[in-house]
Amino acid sequence: MVSCGLERDFKERIRIMGLSHTFTVHADGFDFNVSFTTKKYGIPHLELRTEGASPLSETGYRSHFLPSGRVKTPLQAEAYTKRMLSDAQQTPEWRKSKLALSQYDLFGGS
Repeated sequence: MVSCGLERDFKERIRIMGLSHTFTVHADGFDFNVSFTTKKYGIPHLELRTEGASPLSETGYRSHFLPSGRVKTPLQAEAYTKRMLSDAQQTPEWRKSKLALSQYDLFGGS
């Protein structure tokens, strides 16, 4: 079988950059759109995004490099993300941030 240059380029990209997988996790009233990359700079990586501020991030974006070797597949990434968010919800910081986000802002926010 003869392989074309595009196929070689694709295989090389996977070897260097890894594969990507996206999924959504609903946690405590927030929808987190998650992108898992198996190798970003050689390390498994998660990017979590929400439509606006959340208890996890004031900007709606959070980058998280994963412990090397612990998360290798998309299914493991989803389980890791759910566990990470579940653990975060138990902290006083999460509860305080969620309360602040739910309170009315006198200067134009809701």
